Amino acid sequence: MDAKIRKNKDTLVVAGTGVIAFGVWNVLKSVMLFIEYRSVLEQSFEEEIRETGMTGLLILLILILLTVLGLNLYVGLAARVEGMGIKKRRYRVLACLMLTTHLSSALTSLLALFTVSDETLEDLVAIVIDIMGFFVLLDLVIAAFRIKKWMKQNDAETVGLTER
Repeated sequence: MDAKIRKNKDTLVVAGTGVIAFGVWNVLKSVMLFIEYRSVLEQSFEEEIRETGMTGLLILLILILLTVLGLNLYVGLAARVEGMGIKKRRYRVLACLMLTTHLSSALTSLLALFTVSDETLEDLVAIVIDIMGFFVLLDLVIAAFRIKKWMKQNDAETVGLTER
């Protein structure tokens, strides 16, 4: 049993690092998309409010990206800390919520692969990275709940509440 727990703790450390890395990737991808489609976005505003609209849009994008990066950092660091056995933190529910958003993002990317005919190599790489990010987060969630289950069982056994 100890080998399984060690494996799950190691998974938390590695997957936590992966969640942080994919959070950084999401920020970079969003910034690249904003730069690529800047002229299209500018055209969507009237001439009189174009500068104000783009500034507001940029501020909104920065706030959203900081929130996304913050959530990824929190979940990733919390998983790493728990995997190292330093401190238990509450992150599992947030990780599950993030998993649903990653699933929808991965499915959307996958559907775009089959519906859009002019995919470039960069688009395919982005799709693969989105799908990998989902599986890293899924691995983290599975390992986190396995460790939590083991800890509950282990606490009950040490108190003498369960029989072997």
